[in-house]
Amino acid sequence: DVKSRSYNSPVFKHYLDVPLFQNCYRDREKWGKIIAEPNEIVTDFIASMTDDYFIDICKHLHIDDELVEKLQYREYFDN
Repeated sequence: DVKSRSYNSPVFKHYLDVPLFQNCYRDREKWGKIIAEPNEIVTDFIASMTDDYFIDICKHLHIDDELVEKLQYREYFDN
């Protein structure tokens, strides 16, 4: 999605277009042109995901629906 500039994808809508991150990956003087390497962007996007967001994005993208339905978030300090 980053390489093909799929602007409706979650990596753009939930990450690259968020003002907090725009200065990290875009060149202000070149009308917001993406200046970071796509692999760096994707790595940072995945690293920034919370567990809940990961589960939600899998469901949204219909990634192996049968397995995704089995995913459950468990609190860190549950017994």
